[in-house]
Amino acid sequence: MQGVSLIMTRTPFGPSIWVLLFYLVFVASVGPVAADDTIEPHPHQGILAPYQPVAMDILLDEDQLEELADGDLVQMTIENENGGGRGIGVIDIAAPTDTVWNRIMGFEHYPEWVGPVDFCEAYNQAGDTIYTHVKISGFLYSYEYFLVNIFWPEQDMLTWTLDYSRKSEFDDCVGAWYVEVHPDKDDWSRAWFSSDLELNSPLPGFLMNFIRKKGIRDAISWVKEQSEVPVEEPEIELDWSR
Repeated sequence: MQGVSLIMTRTPFGPSIWVLLFYLVFVASVGPVAADDTIEPHPHQGILAPYQPVAMDILLDEDQLEELADGDLVQMTIENENGGGRGIGVIDIAAPTDTVWNRIMGFEHYPEWVGPVDFCEAYNQAGDTIYTHVKISGFLYSYEYFLVNIFWPEQDMLTWTLDYSRKSEFDDCVGAWYVEVHPDKDDWSRAWFSSDLELNSPLPGFLMNFIRKKGIRDAISWVKEQSEVPVEEPEIELDWSR
């Protein structure tokens, strides 16, 4: 999912105590935002470095290729020059790239396709830049945020940041999709996803790592599922001439 999906998960020992701890700490420290707050600008103009429209064509090793061939998600961390890193997920999808992009760009269908999304609406568009208003909710959490999504057809990418002209309930959020033609299978795609998130209240590093990994898995999973199953909605026409 574009953005981050926070969903209560189960372990062999029952509900994850760490996820529950996250909800209790975060929800207790963040109050509801007044309805008219959304027309105010965000407190800053970005603290996370935005993704650049550069293909994520990372060399995969034999074990990773075998996992993809088995239909599994491969996750990895790419380190940056500062010693940090961002998680990346990649998976093979039994559908052509046009179909995958139609699912990713079908923002108005997100409430039907993406579990925690209650509302998703494009409120402005300028060429390949689409502004979306999103509301998500689940067990003990509810967030509203605004994204600027930029489609880069020549690079086969979609990148996003918060719309800093409007106040969101995330401190910051950036991400990217890269969808390429499968190197070996006709009418298949290989999809890459990465996203980074900053919350308004600090959390222990291991909790944030868990949330980021869960977000990658959830985002890739719904796109794969919706791309491989025919849907009744008319597909979106993408302008590849830009």
